[in-house]
Amino acid sequence: MEGYNLLRDTIISELESIPFVNVVTDGLGDEIDLSKQTIFPLAHLVILSAQPSGNAVTCNFELYCLDIVDISDNGTTDNKHDVLNTQYNVGLRMYESLRRGHLWEEKVEVSSWSMDLIEQAYENFLAGWKISASVLIPNHMSKC
Repeated sequence: MEGYNLLRDTIISELESIPFVNVVTDGLGDEIDLSKQTIFPLAHLVILSAQPSGNAVTCNFELYCLDIVDISDNGTTDNKHDVLNTQYNVGLRMYESLRRGHLWEEKVEVSSWSMDLIEQAYENFLAGWKISASVLIPNHMSKC
């Protein structure tokens, strides 16, 4: 397995193994399933672009790690910091897995990783992290 499928399948497989993730989806950013029927926490992968350069291809993607924040009757957010902490740890686990896990053995290297806090961004009062990342993947395409 090479290139796009290697990256996509490895990220999804790792996300499915994390206890703080119940549903894993992928597609465009506007395809995130925000319905109340979704069993949160949710992780959503968006592969954005690929730029070949010699023997490597830089792939850029976003990963959304989200959960529902409980709101009490008086309007306070009871578990917001717990949600942010657990989803933060999902992001860090993914980073370490990609940096030292299966992709490292396949000569894939994380070149950038940043995590931006998301709070009250969606209709279900979701919070979590949007990860923006770039990885270098070997370019296995031969000259024609």
